[in-house]
Amino acid sequence: MKEQSPIPHFDVAIIGAGPAGTAAALAFRESGLTVALLDKKTFPRHKTCGDAIPSPSFKYLRTIIPDFDNELEGLELKQRIKDADVYSTNGKSFKVEWTMLAYNSKRLDFDSFLFNQVKKHTNTTLLEETVVKSIQKAENQFTVNNKQGEALLTATLIIGADGANSVVARELLDAPLDKEYHCTAVAAYYSGIDCHDETNEVYLFKKHLPGYFWIFPLGNNQYNVGFGLMTAKAEEEKRNLKQNLSTIIEEEPLLKEKFKNAKALSDTKGFGLPLGGKERPISGDGFMILGDAAYLIDPLQGHGIDKAIRSGITAAKYAKRSFNENDFRAEKLQEYDAEVYRTMGGELSRNYRLMKWFYKRMYVLNFITIVLNIGFVKKVLVKLFYKKKPQL
Repeated sequence: MKEQSPIPHFDVAIIGAGPAGTAAALAFRESGLTVALLDKKTFPRHKTCGDAIPSPSFKYLRTIIPDFDNELEGLELKQRIKDADVYSTNGKSFKVEWTMLAYNSKRLDFDSFLFNQVKKHTNTTLLEETVVKSIQKAENQFTVNNKQGEALLTATLIIGADGANSVVARELLDAPLDKEYHCTAVAAYYSGIDCHDETNEVYLFKKHLPGYFWIFPLGNNQYNVGFGLMTAKAEEEKRNLKQNLSTIIEEEPLLKEKFKNAKALSDTKGFGLPLGGKERPISGDGFMILGDAAYLIDPLQGHGIDKAIRSGITAAKYAKRSFNENDFRAEKLQEYDAEVYRTMGGELSRNYRLMKWFYKRMYVLNFITIVLNIGFVKKVLVKLFYKKKPQL
């Protein structure tokens, strides 16, 4: 009779190998801890998203990836973005200029870049095509099980970085979906759109609030096109967002000409965005939750990669401290929550309030689009808010 292999044990098991999980794994570099990084897919893998990588992401990655600037050169499939045009419901727009490097990159490429950095710079055990179905705790350690109910591994500490539909959050926090802090979105890839390659475009339409439509250039004549709406509103009106996306493209005057020669390159796929703005538990006895799983997406701009990376680095910091002190109690790990909300909570809360406020008072945004297109006013505001020229 063949003997069963013993179940491997790790100090840390990170569930989910997106930006939050890979950032945590990279932050454990040279910690001396045994770390496993699990993902349900094999890399490179697609992840439905807007594909915008906010500039702070690169600042945080620079602290955990050796020789980061040279490593970033290896990410060939990225498009430099210098500004964004925001169109209000009156059809007029204003421009937001970035002062730091920002890119768009398909998550297929960006997430693979981060995953390969983990391979290159750490001794992390990588477990791809590994679906986690349940997590149990007994005798101060966790057992991570697959969908057949078989034990995959045991770990002293669990880090949940498995996105909007987090198994870790469901199993260990038992937190229901908060529809007031959740957006439902759809996205697809297109070619042939009449857009500037270094400008993201965001559109607000009266029929489709609270939410927005976007066009994000990816280079090589490819664009990420999508539409998102607050989940409570989408359910209340029984919206079919995939159909909404097609209708917006076909019927909105601002878009009809832009999409005249456009061609869909993919099916339209849906995804969820858990929005920040409300403090909620994101840790407990022996575990921490990161990124989208922790509701850390910016409610105003809809991006969360920078927050995911920062939360991964923060979680690794408190995990290392817990191992040094041999203390994994919830009371101890709540200091992770405290730092996350101290460093990111204020911005997320403010942006949630702004988002709600503007959607009820679109006339204010309409007025802003008019004022910002008056030459001397724009010059004054640029001088006040954009003191540094964009890096070239």
